[in-house]
Amino acid sequence: MKYLVTSYKDNAEKQKIESKGLYCYDLRHSDEGGEIATIEKSVLVNRIGSIITDKELKFGNKYYNNFIDFEEFSARNTEVYTIEQLQDKPKEKVNENSHKVINGYSIHKEGTWCEVTKKGLHIFDGNVDMNMTPEQIYQEVMKEVVFSINGKEILSYDFVNEFAGEREATIKQLAEENKCNEKDIKVTIRKPKLKEILKVKFIGIDNWDRPVYKDKNGKVYKDTNLGKGEIALCTSSNNSFYGEPDRLLKENIKVEIVESFARNKKGREAR
Repeated sequence: MKYLVTSYKDNAEKQKIESKGLYCYDLRHSDEGGEIATIEKSVLVNRIGSIITDKELKFGNKYYNNFIDFEEFSARNTEVYTIEQLQDKPKEKVNENSHKVINGYSIHKEGTWCEVTKKGLHIFDGNVDMNMTPEQIYQEVMKEVVFSINGKEILSYDFVNEFAGEREATIKQLAEENKCNEKDIKVTIRKPKLKEILKVKFIGIDNWDRPVYKDKNGKVYKDTNLGKGEIALCTSSNNSFYGEPDRLLKENIKVEIVESFARNKKGREAR
């Protein structure tokens, strides 16, 4: 709590002070005089001044604990010297979402300024909307420009690294390569999914000591870390138990190992 010792304030002055969201009380000096002894709601005898606080003080009734010892009060609280200092609000606590790591990307945001790094490497820095969450920033920074023909994706690149005129040049090049009109090339923006959980079931060890897993749709995955430390799943070539590791899972996919998948209406495990 902050407080300001001042000259005596009458009732009209107290009301003006309290209209600013502050609180005003009287001060009584000791019988010997010269030093402040107590803080009270109202003092008629031995009055030495007033005290303004930024928080309301609690007193007892008129017969018990109807004063606060000034020496104890001043030891626990902070003295200031102007009304403006009393009205200064403490700095807001740093929002727990001002710094967050999402899929390995460290996102630090202060006001409208944002910086994104990964393993110490710079990914992005610049102004963002003040109300954006780290998750929304991640989606904006990691979104892709996708080019497709007849619904089939043929190329994509990171939006954040796109330079002026690159999209138009890419459309022209793709049209030439695919022998089609430029208007046949459709451009869309794809944002990464924030949370995608892949449930897999352990089904054995292949001939290279790699743990093998299968999802509920029958897709096969290999752990290239050989079951040591953090799991690192890749798809398996030809979707075979003995196939070679093919493609790593996307970074936004969280792997959850289960003993069995959800059961269908007939009570049988989905395979």
